[in-house]
Order: sequence, then C-alpha cells, then structure tokens
Amino acid sequence: MARFSDIARRTDLFAGLSQDALDGLARRIETVAAREGQVIFSEGDAADRVYLVGSGKVQIGKGRGMRPGTYARYLATLEAGDVFGEMALVLDKPRTAAAVAKTECELFAFSRTSFEEVLATPGSVGPQVLRNMATMLCLRLQRADDALIGIQERSASTSLGPADLDMVHARIFRAEP
Repeated sequence: MARFSDIARRTDLFAGLSQDALDGLARRIETVAAREGQVIFSEGDAADRVYLVGSGKVQIGKGRGMRPGTYARYLATLEAGDVFGEMALVLDKPRTAAAVAKTECELFAFSRTSFEEVLATPGSVGPQVLRNMATMLCLRLQRADDALIGIQERSASTSLGPADLDMVHARIFRAEP
C-alpha cells in the first residue's frame, strides 16, 4: 500500500510542498482501490476530483460508448506518481476523457470541495498547488504545440490539408463559454 505523501512528493502537482503540508493534504485524500478493467470515470461524467496514481496503471482515452480500455482515441497510460483529472479542480465541466484501471490500482483522490477549502484557508498550500497545476497544464500545452508542429511537418506527405490543420488550431485555441 502506497503512502500518499511518498508518492505526492514525486509529482509536479505537489512539488515544493513540505512534509507537514503533504501530511495535512493527506487528511483530505480519499484512497480508492480499482480492479483491473474498472471504470474510474467516463467521458461526460461530472468532474469533481483529481487522482494521483499510487500503484498500478490507468488508461486514459476518448470515445463515448466504447468498452472500458478500448477507445476511439487512446491518450495515455499512467503509472505511480502520475496525476489525472486535474481540470476537475478548476473547471465546472464534465470529464473530457475516460479513465480505466489497466491493472489493479491504488489511487488517491482529492476533491474539488477539499481543494476549495484549502484555497480559502489563509497561509495554506492551495496557491502553491494552483501554481503547480498551471505549470503542468502549460507544459502539456507546449507538448501539444510541439506535436501539432510535427503533424504540420508530416502533412506535406499525407492527405492532411491546410483546412485540417486550421481545424486542429481552432480546437486548441478556441475559447468556449
């Protein structure tokens, strides 16, 4: 059984937090056991918590109505120390992907309610966690930009045209209400 603070210490989301701060957060964490093949959440579900993988592997994918573990679009396989579902802490929108336990897993769940309570507490670690999350999301956007550039460079030899690339750009940068 993994200990939250041991795993959290190695993640970008909780980077720079003291042992006391991690121990304080641990009191707000729910430990979730997931069996192999168990749906953790589905695309379109209400998003109310972020997860940290303590042990095991979690598969992330898109494609509503797909069987667990099989998606129209595979996004990632996450392992111990990886964080997923972090948009739930700041956006009041449904899940944009599904998460399924690829193996038996131990997960640590941090609810939006707990996060808001931490943010409202003067002197808390909430602002640091929020900065860390912003950094994580910016780095993911940067990697998405790099991937898009790779697609553009390969598009000369494929059937992708300028309209396809414009559509990808629009989906990345369009602000929706």
